Amino acid sequence: MSRILNILLFTFQVYYAFTQDCKIRWGVKVMDHHDDHPLEFATLFIQETGNAYTSNVKGEINIGSMCPGEYHITIHHFGCDPVKIYMSIHRDTNFTVLMEHHAHTLQSVEVSDYKSKNTGASKHTLHSKEIQSQSDQPLASILQNIIGVQSLKNGTTIAIPIIQGLTGTRITLVNNGIIQSAQQWGADHAPEIDPFAASEIKVIKGVDAISYGGNGLGGMILMEPGPILKDPHLHGNVQSIYRTNGRSYHIGLKLEQSTEKIDWRLTASGKLSGDHSTPNYYLSNTGTKDFAISALGVLQKKPSKLVKYYYSLFHSSPGLLRGSHIGNLSDLKEALGRDIPFFTKNNFSYQIEAPRQNVSHHLLKASFQWDLDHRFRELQFAGQWNSRKEYDVRRSGKSDIPALSLNLLSSHLIWNERFDLGNQQLSYGISHRFNINTANKETGIIPLIPDYFLNNAGLYTKWNLMKEQFQLEAGLRYDLNHFKVDYIDRSIPPSIQKIQKFYHNYSIASGAIFNLDPVTIAINSGWTQRSPEIHELFSNGLHQSVAGIEEGDPGLKQESSFKTQLTGSLLVEEWLSAEAGIWIQSIKDYIFLEPQLEPRLTIRGAFPVYLYKQTDARLYGIDLTFRFEFNHKWQMIHKFSYLRGQETSGTPLVYMPPHQLSGSLHRYILPGKKFRKLDLFVSASYHFRQNHYSIKTDFLEPPPAYLLITAGIDTEMIIFDQKWHIGLEIDNLWNERYRDYLNRLRYFADEEGRSFRILLKMEF
Repeated sequence: MSRILNILLFTFQVYYAFTQDCKIRWGVKVMDHHDDHPLEFATLFIQETGNAYTSNVKGEINIGSMCPGEYHITIHHFGCDPVKIYMSIHRDTNFTVLMEHHAHTLQSVEVSDYKSKNTGASKHTLHSKEIQSQSDQPLASILQNIIGVQSLKNGTTIAIPIIQGLTGTRITLVNNGIIQSAQQWGADHAPEIDPFAASEIKVIKGVDAISYGGNGLGGMILMEPGPILKDPHLHGNVQSIYRTNGRSYHIGLKLEQSTEKIDWRLTASGKLSGDHSTPNYYLSNTGTKDFAISALGVLQKKPSKLVKYYYSLFHSSPGLLRGSHIGNLSDLKEALGRDIPFFTKNNFSYQIEAPRQNVSHHLLKASFQWDLDHRFRELQFAGQWNSRKEYDVRRSGKSDIPALSLNLLSSHLIWNERFDLGNQQLSYGISHRFNINTANKETGIIPLIPDYFLNNAGLYTKWNLMKEQFQLEAGLRYDLNHFKVDYIDRSIPPSIQKIQKFYHNYSIASGAIFNLDPVTIAINSGWTQRSPEIHELFSNGLHQSVAGIEEGDPGLKQESSFKTQLTGSLLVEEWLSAEAGIWIQSIKDYIFLEPQLEPRLTIRGAFPVYLYKQTDARLYGIDLTFRFEFNHKWQMIHKFSYLRGQETSGTPLVYMPPHQLSGSLHRYILPGKKFRKLDLFVSASYHFRQNHYSIKTDFLEPPPAYLLITAGIDTEMIIFDQKWHIGLEIDNLWNERYRDYLNRLRYFADEEGRSFRILLKMEF
């Protein structure tokens, strides 16, 4: 009986295949997202049929003889991230695809639950393809693809972003709508977040930062998981990245599906690397072990109500250069500028010993959204737990006992509401956050920072006006920061002081954009206050991860900053774009970490000494970007950043990024039968010597300038009906020996030498 049913079912399927109407026509138009200019030579690939089509000079693709059904479509264009669409088509259909064609250079439209347009805030965006191809690297290294962003490093595995000269707690990191609450202080505390989980990373400087608050004088980094494609089928990707320097393995998995009840996405990634190497020797104890997972669930309760749940875990165990930990003053003086660091081994190892770190970060969030007529509301709850342990080289077999062990608990409650009033928008929000930081007693050492409680309350309002030829935006914010601190002084015997501090921070910002086709002019201005952070006030002891002693100052005042930025953009169809930005920022009572000339000998060894100081400072710079495309086959991108930071007296500030010039050349090859895209590229970056410095505030003179060359090939292929992304890249092609001024361990060792990177990624 079952055999007869199978035969009948097969006969019906064959009959249906021959009798259905396969005369449906598709009309597709591919256009530039910014100026609605048609994009020629865009490629549309249909997964179900395996056919590819190319747009004409009008950006049009006409497809005939299609059967009714469900289709997965991918559109490619040179210099763009691919656009994926799932459609159920049963009749003649016309649709338009907008592609982000100038993400390298121009300000990007923010895609989020708030349907905001490109207003006065300066925004630059990295998209999923660029993020995932570099997801084995620290977040700060990935962000260096954005003009004006560099990184302050502590060895090979730890880096924090610098935005126009400012870093650390002056940069606000927002993970899925929630300010990251972690131990962000110090050059050794990299952002505890997995780039692989993000679909978009935005760097924002301007009015939009008002919505989030924090102490972001330098800017804001927004990391978003991105929308889930409305497709009932299971999709995702699995990728592997291998780098020869450090023999690093990175594996990532992403799964997502849209069902009737819930849209969901899961990500997981892991990384293992060993000792990195310079052109001449191994950097002993510089491996790392990382692991991260995230889960996103979206429930559409009603057409106007959306509920989202999100969880993420990030764990990292990096090692620190063994040669940066010195036992006495004479050895320390010899180690500074030594050709080969102390304790350098002659063989490679994955083993991680002290000095090392062990860091975990959890985020759990729930958000409720109501999209009503001309009104949008959102309520967010979130909790975070951060654990940080730092292990020192200790005597008597105590190296497995952490020298610093901190736990940070935080909770967040946020309400946002926006009103759409024709061509105007008015929004406001209130937020509350508290942090509880405790030091574990297992260390047997007085902690570098004390136990404390932070109570933060914030309120903001924002307005914008959108016209065809111009856009205006303005915002106000108030924050109250209340610290309760249990400070352990260094008296004999030590005593605990109960200290409370209140700070009232005010922010005001405005921006405007004028569209004078083909030129766009944007101006942003803002005045912001930042209260001192707990480490700036009360640090007192050895910070082993930066191999130095840090001492805070409880008498530090609030910083007050005024910043103005003027940006001009030129866009000539799709083949030429340029952007020039000039900015200046004055900061009253600027807080900085000043190196002292004389190191200090302790029972744990000899270490440099850093003191937190205040001064009035001025930072200014120029950022230039130029992109030229020829015949849809060649693309050139050039960038230049000039930055100067100094006290108003003229004394240079420490750790200001030197000027940088970079360029890249891409050769795109049109799709063929075996590949969907082929990109051959070579890039060069020239890092100038930092000549604007004071020998009184540094142990050594800045290192010489250096030139780095990168070359590679990137392609997408269809293998066994699956889409594969294959890439090969060579970093530091000439195996240049150099030291980076922005690496805190440049006093002890060279930078990494040549490295080959192999990327394999399968999408399904």
